[in-house]
Amino acid sequence: MPSSIRVLFVEDRPEDAELQAYELQRSGFDLAWTRVENEAEYLKQLETSPDVILADFAMPNFGALPALRLLRERQLEIPFIVVSGSIGEDTAVEMMKQGVADYLLKDRLGRLGAAVSRALQEKRLAEEKRLAEKALRDTELRLRESQKMEALGQLAGGVAHDFNNLLGVIIGYSELLTADLSPDPASSRRIGAIKRSAERAASLTTQLLAFSRRQLLQPKVLNLNSMVKDTDAILQRLIGEDVETHSVLDPELGNISADPGQIVQVIINLAVNARDAMPDGGKLTIETKNVTFGEGATCQGIPIRPGPYIMLAVSDTGTGMDAETRARIFEPFFTTKPLGKGTGLGLATVYGVVRQSAGHVVVDTEVGKGTTFRIYLPQVDEDVETARLPVAAAQTARPSETILLVEDEEPMRELLSEDLQSNGYRVLAAANGVEALHLAGQHQGPIDLLITDVIMPQMSGPTLVRSLNEQRPRIKVLYMSGYSDDKLRDIAMSDPQVALIQKPFQLKDLTQKLRDVLDRRHDLRPVPAETGSQRDDVSRPEPLRWGQN
Repeated sequence: MPSSIRVLFVEDRPEDAELQAYELQRSGFDLAWTRVENEAEYLKQLETSPDVILADFAMPNFGALPALRLLRERQLEIPFIVVSGSIGEDTAVEMMKQGVADYLLKDRLGRLGAAVSRALQEKRLAEEKRLAEKALRDTELRLRESQKMEALGQLAGGVAHDFNNLLGVIIGYSELLTADLSPDPASSRRIGAIKRSAERAASLTTQLLAFSRRQLLQPKVLNLNSMVKDTDAILQRLIGEDVETHSVLDPELGNISADPGQIVQVIINLAVNARDAMPDGGKLTIETKNVTFGEGATCQGIPIRPGPYIMLAVSDTGTGMDAETRARIFEPFFTTKPLGKGTGLGLATVYGVVRQSAGHVVVDTEVGKGTTFRIYLPQVDEDVETARLPVAAAQTARPSETILLVEDEEPMRELLSEDLQSNGYRVLAAANGVEALHLAGQHQGPIDLLITDVIMPQMSGPTLVRSLNEQRPRIKVLYMSGYSDDKLRDIAMSDPQVALIQKPFQLKDLTQKLRDVLDRRHDLRPVPAETGSQRDDVSRPEPLRWGQN
């Protein structure tokens, strides 16, 4: 029972109201009360939200029935108790059906305190139930949203992977045609157009992979302040003179571990999105800050792991978004821009990069009052990594190494075989892991390098490597893949020196990459078997850390 309540009496006899107030005080209530006897006074007092209403059933110009009707019309959840000199049983039952919490006779006020206590308790229970139901609805909504984004991510990742193989073939044969053709400006121009179009398509698949959180990240220890300053010149060119830019950078900012190229892309995408929301100009603010989340913390309903984080906030004074738009902004290809003015992948890319980096995105927006995107990335206790200059490959004679190439897509396999052979390598080409093991077993000479796709039918790339290491423990490995998944995460965690090239790639990039691997002075450690304990150690997604090659 509350120690203090506010009671509204609908009563034309002051002495009856005083008697009821006395009875409530005698029952232990600390009481503040007001008496009204007409509709105007009643409506005015409803605005003060009393805790309980005690109403006489029949009054000269007012009474319980009209008072209850006015309460229900305003959808106010205030306990309503009828206190009357006389009331028939049928009338009492009808009043209860209409929502009256209880009814009492004025000559039997002994149970008034208990009736008010019970009504207030029922109100509290109803409020708790309402809040619980709302929390459940919100949880279900977030679950559906998460499932929708996951399904979209799987679809986007699968499409991007398949397209990367096709685009790799187009880009590769364009390179070979360009090298084979005699100087012919018209043909070179046409082949160049084919290659450029394929590369543009590849950039779109890269963004789809970022959204689906299957992009291959190369994280380093970074300071976001430096990243913001480094992108300043780019942003000035992209944003234009009619948008005022302002940075609020925490001088004591901690460090993060993330892919620098992807973080730059996040900053640029958010800034461009802000610019487009301010067609008539405005103010763009970029802010960084150290924040700490405690146990049970959430970001817009999503649980967040407790600990120190780095916040990157990008705010604009633009048009803002309504609830319907806000609910869809991270969907790939969703855009409010006119046809041809945007791909709808900018914010989807931001979402994917941040989530794959173990971070969170929070959006605050209101129509006509602008939007703020807040990115939270885990803080790390490491110093910023200094850039290492690439080591120039030694100049050697025409290559003569033997390469075992494993690629399940026939056009890509034929393209790579042709290119590698034209560069002097001996190539053993296999369509799957089983065929590769057979070729390796039959081959009498050395095999210097295995180039294998990661995701293949029958046998994955990592499984092939483990089996091949039993035959040829000194073989070096270069993985090819169109997207990241759990297998790649396991590979990265088992050996930070693992080399990988991301599809689609240009043939010259493959040539350089395999040369880097072959010219190393140390061998790569074999990929360990998948034991139960190792699988448990990688149960939580971590960013991939690929060695510098």
